[in-house]
Amino acid sequence: MHSEIYTDTQGQWRWRLVADDTGTTIAGSGTGYANYADCVTGLDAVKSWASAFKPAPVARYLPADPRTLIGMFDEPSAENFALLSMVDRLFKR
Repeated sequence: MHSEIYTDTQGQWRWRLVADDTGTTIAGSGTGYANYADCVTGLDAVKSWASAFKPAPVARYLPADPRTLIGMFDEPSAENFALLSMVDRLFKR
């Protein structure tokens, strides 16, 4: 991803973030800036926020050892039956 700073048709400064692989604009300034320095400050604020963002780890839905699922589903239901059947087929207990 890279950033671009440009002037719009009214002579206002704007920024946008562009995907390197497709050239698609991912984000852009919602309003124009009267001067270049304010535009750079707005872009830097977005970049610092994005670099501080840490996505949540991917949840694990099944434990490493599927045998630990036994006893977790005390109430019979279609979902429990389907999940336990899938575990039985995958691991041939």
